[in-house]
Amino acid sequence: MTLRDRILSAKPKGKSVEIESVGMVFISQMTGEEFIALQKLREGTEDTTEFAISAIQSCLKDEDGKRVFGDSEAEKALVKSLPYHVISRIFSEILKINSFTDEAVNEAKKN
Repeated sequence: MTLRDRILSAKPKGKSVEIESVGMVFISQMTGEEFIALQKLREGTEDTTEFAISAIQSCLKDEDGKRVFGDSEAEKALVKSLPYHVISRIFSEILKINSFTDEAVNEAKKN
């Protein structure tokens, strides 16, 4: 298998996380496409709300690796209706697994 083939066959990693009042959830790393779309949401704004909601839509997966929430406005409204502690905890884990935190960047440098 060539280097190109190995790179193209790479799959986003993920981890299971315990969320209070929800139970175990699976959070995945973003694909390049998801990352670019989320970065476009952040351009020109300090408001992270839409970024957080969209990140949850992209990275929260079921046990089969399928997204729990789709991209529609109705799905976005469902995510927004979740209790804040659930949104906050899931988003925090998304930031960690995708190396958006200083802690995650430092950990990645060690490996």
